[in-house]
Amino acid sequence: MSYFLSLKKNILDSKMQDSWESAPEEMWLGQAKFEAYKHKSMRYQRGRGTCVLFILDFSESMRGEGIKTLKRAVSDILDEFSKHPELDENVAVIVFGKETKFLQYYSNRYTTINQSIEDLEPIGASPLTAAFLLALGGLYEGSASTHVVGDFLLPPRVVVFTDGRLTNFADNGAKEHEADFFPSHQLLTPLFSITHRIGKNHPIYCFPIGDTPNISLLHTISIKSKGGQMLDTGRARWFGRYTLHYRTADTIYRMTNKTIVDRGILNNFVQSIMNGQAYQEEDLDKIRELLNNRAQIMVDQVYDDEDSEDEFYKEKYTVPRVGTRVRRGPHWIYENQDCESAGTIV
Repeated sequence: MSYFLSLKKNILDSKMQDSWESAPEEMWLGQAKFEAYKHKSMRYQRGRGTCVLFILDFSESMRGEGIKTLKRAVSDILDEFSKHPELDENVAVIVFGKETKFLQYYSNRYTTINQSIEDLEPIGASPLTAAFLLALGGLYEGSASTHVVGDFLLPPRVVVFTDGRLTNFADNGAKEHEADFFPSHQLLTPLFSITHRIGKNHPIYCFPIGDTPNISLLHTISIKSKGGQMLDTGRARWFGRYTLHYRTADTIYRMTNKTIVDRGILNNFVQSIMNGQAYQEEDLDKIRELLNNRAQIMVDQVYDDEDSEDEFYKEKYTVPRVGTRVRRGPHWIYENQDCESAGTIV
């Protein structure tokens, strides 16, 4: 009899533990929905370009050279955006540490964004999983949109600066010194779950920083996202020209109708489009890669557009009945005719 009572107690304890562990996730998902509403309500401060969501580690372990490197690299990316105002990139910022929150909603006010980051100092634990959960509020439910560059579709991209030292996002009393370089399965499971959800439709770019960054963890997060990559901070400016690479590749294809272009011709095109501003061999390599892989990129885009699903709603592909209330999805590529409101089928 005592064996069955003990078994029942273990089952109940397990269920209580599962419920306790899921409660923080539900809380962050609820906050993400609220943040999505805030993003939509602040569209007036946006540009018309791509959406870039930064997730920045301001935890205690980033003190010293780590935080200096982070601020310098983010500033380099924003500076590249400023050099090309015609691209009108939109930037949102999530910080995590003592607080996990949206520091900035999508905006093209790069000086203001950069200053808000410069003013922060690292403190607190490292709830990276909570930051990714909150990121849903800057990616779905109309909070961001896919940008069209010629024949290329550029979904919102996520850019993460961290050392990858995790603390338990479900523990409000977690301390930074408790972060383990080799996170437990209990910490990794919810992190990989949310990064997989985001990475299905959004590239995740990870920049390892700090004294001893967890390269393996950040590499895994980035490569398991569609189009993601782990980058050294020395390539921050190159990343800042991300949209310019696509724009140049599309222009070259339209003018030459070729996907394989002589290096000299490619160089002349880039000089013209960059308006005399500095560019590197890496820029030419990326543009050539986009041209060479253009056909496959087009196929992948069609598949993604048809197969993608929002975290907060599901599109219906059957014709709705007259009187049905509808709202445009995140892949809408036309003008803002609906004034951010729902409509009625007539």
